[in-house]
Amino acid sequence: MAVEVLCGPVLRRVTPDRVSVFLALRSSKRVTLRVYSGEDDSARGTGVVLTGSADTVALGAGLHVVTVSTALDEVELVAGRTYRYQVTFGAAGAAGDLPEGGPTLFSPGYLVEPGAAEATAYPLLGYGGAGKRLPSFEVAPDDPGLLRLLHVADRLPHGGGDDALAYADERIASAVGGDGSTRPHLLVMTGDQVHADRVSPTMLAVLRGALGALGVPDDALPGGGALPGPGQRKALAQAAKFATPTDSHLLTFAEYAAMHLLAWSPALWPAALPDFTTVHPGDAWLSLPADTRTAVGLGAPYALPAGVEPTVDNFLRWTDDSVALAAFRTALTAVRRAMANTPVLTTPGDHEVSAGWNGPARTAKAMLGTPVGRRVVGNGLAAHAVFQAWGNTPELFEGTAAGATLLAKLKEWLPGAPGSAPAADAVAALAGLPSATLVRPTTALTYHHAVIRPRWQVLLVDTQTQRGYPGGAAAADADPPAPVADAPLAAVLAALPAPAANTLTVIAGSTPLVRTPPRDKAEEVAGTWSWTHAPKAAHALLGKLATQGVTAGTDGVRRRRLVLLAGGQGHGYATRVRYSADAAHGGGEVKAEAVFAHLVAAPARHTTTLGERLHRDGYRARTVAAPWREHVGWDTPRDPDPRKPEPQFTVGQLNADAAGHVAPWQVSGLPPQLSAHEGERRLDARPRFRFHVDFLRARLARFEGARVPTGRVLGLTGRGWQRCEPQDAGWEPVITKPLPDGRVAVVDIHPGIAIGYISEYPDQQITAVWLTRAGKDIDGHRPELALPFSVTDQVAASELLDDLHHLTVD
Repeated sequence: MAVEVLCGPVLRRVTPDRVSVFLALRSSKRVTLRVYSGEDDSARGTGVVLTGSADTVALGAGLHVVTVSTALDEVELVAGRTYRYQVTFGAAGAAGDLPEGGPTLFSPGYLVEPGAAEATAYPLLGYGGAGKRLPSFEVAPDDPGLLRLLHVADRLPHGGGDDALAYADERIASAVGGDGSTRPHLLVMTGDQVHADRVSPTMLAVLRGALGALGVPDDALPGGGALPGPGQRKALAQAAKFATPTDSHLLTFAEYAAMHLLAWSPALWPAALPDFTTVHPGDAWLSLPADTRTAVGLGAPYALPAGVEPTVDNFLRWTDDSVALAAFRTALTAVRRAMANTPVLTTPGDHEVSAGWNGPARTAKAMLGTPVGRRVVGNGLAAHAVFQAWGNTPELFEGTAAGATLLAKLKEWLPGAPGSAPAADAVAALAGLPSATLVRPTTALTYHHAVIRPRWQVLLVDTQTQRGYPGGAAAADADPPAPVADAPLAAVLAALPAPAANTLTVIAGSTPLVRTPPRDKAEEVAGTWSWTHAPKAAHALLGKLATQGVTAGTDGVRRRRLVLLAGGQGHGYATRVRYSADAAHGGGEVKAEAVFAHLVAAPARHTTTLGERLHRDGYRARTVAAPWREHVGWDTPRDPDPRKPEPQFTVGQLNADAAGHVAPWQVSGLPPQLSAHEGERRLDARPRFRFHVDFLRARLARFEGARVPTGRVLGLTGRGWQRCEPQDAGWEPVITKPLPDGRVAVVDIHPGIAIGYISEYPDQQITAVWLTRAGKDIDGHRPELALPFSVTDQVAASELLDDLHHLTVD
């Protein structure tokens, strides 16, 4: 028999006066959430602090969802304290809160099969070994120095690598079993929590099987006709002008909903994944000779008759995807537990709908200009509203707010027949589907949201559904849109309280400020999308963040430090951004200085060849010796007549040609801006605003290339460093220092120290400074062993830098 809880509980927004939890159930229920100050040995909550109840919303005969929030009360949760919670279930339509004696999450039939022992359900949500424990959370502290935030993005079920959310489960378990000082307070998920376009045929077969078991109907796509099966959807996607016309793209609201359930919970996954003939019915694979199929499966050489290569490709893809999906399914027990015990906040990602649906005007208008394209984008946005936005901003789904209206429209549309086009259009408009001319409905839900405390604030920015197209409806086909248009960006930043001194501000979204510098043409083509693709937007963003609500110092300069989080880019990287302005763009004569820590998360589960290469080898810019970028700009008056071309602005001079002639260096744009690192040119005009980007690597590059006396290298042994084991011919190519956290600092030297002939080479050149784990056989820089260059022990970090300073400075 099937369990009642299809997904969840997912702990969502937690504030001092309110707690929200998301659940997906098999049947209609009344749901009561209670938050407790403690629990007894039988996992019964003690000391009720907050309570709230809600009825589920039907999305189909066998799918009912709810984000239940505690009622606003005068009671406030204590910062830094751990609380427990429990959910009670009853008949839908019941008035008020349900009594505590009814069925709960741990009752047989809810998380575990009806005949299972209740004790088997507790480890699915609680921590503490075999004992009975309620799910719990630690309220974020007021002190930003104690705030612990986990940041993930981009989970692809058939992607390679481990699942980062399973690591979150390990982190919580370790904290609960220890002193609790490392327990995360927030889980921030920036984009692509599910994938609608990069769906494998095997995953789509799993999804369709789940929907069949639930009896959830598909909405009828415009034009009618049966839905194409797994691996058969590319022609439909191409006809509908999808920017990413893949062969197993999600299409209906039911499919988008099921993908969320399968990404967050193991409940709907089959015990055995679909076999090849289920995924690809009618494929010619079984007609191939048995010895050929065996050779293909073993990776042995084989000969194929003409025209059957696609069949073999399908089989190999199915094999690889099945292995990856099995690993993904196995990790979901840990994923569900982590999401039940840490407040989860999300932002939209483009792959959650369809990559490119909101890209350059040409592609966006094409997809939104077809009936099927509009329906599919609307379905993706509606699913985001229900499964993610509802928990981010529960207040927007109450009373007469846009989210409450959307839920009411869904109840009219989905549970029975496929529904009418007007009902689907109403839901899509409330979810934020723009017009064919890229205009977003003014009554649509807003997906920006923030968590605010007196000494820190975390703002999650929607960089997908409120994009700014230069020229609006008349946007040029190739114009890259701003991730957020000027007006909504200004509004969301204005809603943040003015930062006091030493306030930590974290801005999170799915779009990074800058991309990594490409190492070759392949990386340049496959490079990430960023704010700097729309330079005006990047300057406006930094100008607003650096100045809005910030009090100027006695010298008239506004100063601020912020953290920028982004994800969904295929690989992780870190940069430091230094911003300065004599007149911040769009802010008048306002002087500003700001420093941003810009951290981009690697995929939570989606290892790519380029990503592995980047993380293994590090990265470097192709056009400059050091990994940095600088962007500068000027404010110039805008001509009131938009038909006139943008004026040219002279900023310096170009290189002299062969005859010695120089030409003016001119830029255009509103604002005129450029990347100051590009080419050998002379910049004469003082920029009004600029930002400098340093790309941080897994090596301390600033010490590399220095020449130092061999005697000084040997002198490091008096500061805790160790000479390595002699290599072939008695050569020592590195010197190492053990660190308190189990890592080892390594300095590579050339030509190295000759045993017995130390004076042979009086000088050494430092070729690399890097970290690795203790116990590794270290004989020189090996990128596959390198670890990120961060030292948790501040004393050890200070001593390490001091050692290197004394080594390299005369």
